[in-house]
Amino acid sequence: SGGIAAGSWNGISVTSSSEVQGSIRNQAGGQIDAGGNGISAWLGSSVGQDIVNDGTIGSTANVGGAGIELFSGSQVGGNVVNNGEIHADGHGINIDSSAVGGGVTNTGLIDAGGDGIVARSSTVQGDIANSGNIAAAGAGIDVSFLTTVGGAISNTGTVTAGGNAVSVAGSSVVQGDIDNTGQIDAGLDGVSIFGSSTIDGGIANSGTIIGGNWGVSVW
Repeated sequence: SGGIAAGSWNGISVTSSSEVQGSIRNQAGGQIDAGGNGISAWLGSSVGQDIVNDGTIGSTANVGGAGIELFSGSQVGGNVVNNGEIHADGHGINIDSSAVGGGVTNTGLIDAGGDGIVARSSTVQGDIANSGNIAAAGAGIDVSFLTTVGGAISNTGTVTAGGNAVSVAGSSVVQGDIDNTGQIDAGLDGVSIFGSSTIDGGIANSGTIIGGNWGVSVW
């Protein structure tokens, strides 16, 4: 709930097959300013419960640091949640070659120079859900490279993306549906499904989708 400043690396780092049995939480009023990632679990590490940001994370690595990152065989037993603010030169929340036992949720603000929420070569057992505000230079929500989402992808908030707002690619699988009841404004496609990917549920929109190319594309 205080301040953490890390000049060139991560604000909070769990690495090299280490284990946190409980949760990692940046509480309301907490401020993490990192030259790398704000909160990171990587190289086979695990967090038994949740990773939650209720405060503010700033990640300004010149290689594109993430606000919250799981990387290289790491896992979280519970959920990855942003209720606060993430300002990242790279991705807002990055799940790369890792596993989340629950869901990935944003109810706050993600301001990202890369993608807002990424799940790449990973498994997310629950939903990927946005009820807050995602503003990303790349994709808003990107699921790719053989990723499996056990639940749905839903937007009840606002997603503004320079690329696709919601993208499912690279033979990935979403076992639930894709549902938009909020606002999507994309530089490319509002919702894009391609590269032999599968949506087991439907694609539903009762909100607003503005796409620079297509509103919804499946190809």
